[in-house]
Amino acid sequence: MTTEPKAECGEAVAKQIRHTFADGSWGGWTTFPPEGGGLFAANMRNAGFVVETRDLYLHPTPSAVEALARAADGWMPIESAPKDTMILVGPTKRMDMCVARLTERDGWETETPGEWVAIYTPTHWMPLPAVPQAQGKGK
Repeated sequence: MTTEPKAECGEAVAKQIRHTFADGSWGGWTTFPPEGGGLFAANMRNAGFVVETRDLYLHPTPSAVEALARAADGWMPIESAPKDTMILVGPTKRMDMCVARLTERDGWETETPGEWVAIYTPTHWMPLPAVPQAQGKGK
């Protein structure tokens, strides 16, 4: 199984290949350069593993994020949130909103001083705003 390319996310920076036994009892992800991994995937299939590939992106392109935000007037249902991308989420059980990310392994998490901690699943999300431009002295 191969995930579909996401044109709105720009060019893939890496490829991950997941290999698991047919019963799902063991597996893992292995990361390759964007054009790599073909021989590895073929060898895993030949060894009896179920193989899934996915492209990894640095982040969605700004135009894709802006289009999503404009289309939904800001807040969007959490089911449409991107994975492994820092976004603004809310509300969660203990917070009105926070910056968080959804990871495949750990679920929803937010950064605290020095570590990432799990949070309750939020109901909505929106892209982070652009970083303000630094103002020079005397302006």
